[in-house]
Amino acid sequence: MTNEIRDLFDHWELVWHEAQYDLIPICVGANYARHDEAGDRTVTREAYTAEQGYPQRAARYPCRGVRPLILR
Repeated sequence: MTNEIRDLFDHWELVWHEAQYDLIPICVGANYARHDEAGDRTVTREAYTAEQGYPQRAARYPCRGVRPLILR
């Protein structure tokens, strides 16, 4: 795994486990593919950030205990 990819996963960990939502812009491209219960769709970086409730949610509801599966 390259350092760039490892850094990306490290940043996502900080977003979801430490509520560092200000890192979302470096984790998400200009257009981001969402795959959730509503189906597949493409959103902008700004729309994705807003959906996460940043900055309002950052102080109230950090996603602790949820970890992505990373195959190495």
